[in-house]
Amino acid sequence: MVPAIEDFGKPKTPQIRLQLNLPDRPIDEISRVWFMKEDGTQLVQLQQDRLVHNWRKTGTEDVYPRYEAIRSSYRSEIELLESFLAEEGLGVIAPKQCEVVYVNHIEASQDWNIHSELDRVLTTWKSEYSDNFLLSPEDVTFNARYRIHDDSSPIGRLHIQAQPALRNVDQRPLIVLTLTARGMLPADETGHERIFRFFDLGRDQIVRGFTSITTPEMHQFWKRKV
Repeated sequence: MVPAIEDFGKPKTPQIRLQLNLPDRPIDEISRVWFMKEDGTQLVQLQQDRLVHNWRKTGTEDVYPRYEAIRSSYRSEIELLESFLAEEGLGVIAPKQCEVVYVNHIEASQDWNIHSELDRVLTTWKSEYSDNFLLSPEDVTFNARYRIHDDSSPIGRLHIQAQPALRNVDQRPLIVLTLTARGMLPADETGHERIFRFFDLGRDQIVRGFTSITTPEMHQFWKRKV
């Protein structure tokens, strides 16, 4: 997978990417290693250009461990990786970009029950038309991106995506709302503090962005505290 890099220069010219997969030695098996917790809720992915820590809900009783716990685990993992690289003489970690992702499954409720009612969930979608030609859409997919600034300079972007889905157990409608904060702070700090400072900034952008893009009716249904 080609890394998604946030930049703010001139538009790039179109590119063509060619890839050759060898059947007897799949590229992904060589370049990627996964470490999974026994219950499957946490997964660490390591490859040449990234270190990823994922939490995912695998059962109805699984409880999200909160951002601070994931952040602490990631710090331990990056320190362990640094020690390994130093012992093996493999170089140092040179961070290029950070990414924080929250994936929210918004289930149908008293406020909405079909995918076309996205306007009851998101503030930025308005289900209105110039005439009566179009009926209610079967479903709606939404994408938006916003710049993240630090001292007035752009350092990354907040990407927001809404996609229709169905819950596996009963096929009830879901809206999968994914918020991704991606970027990097200037290299003016020692160690990897700028990594975790961007994580904190990105998480704040996601929390505030989620509040801003979801409707007051949904906030009331979730009993969200202001």
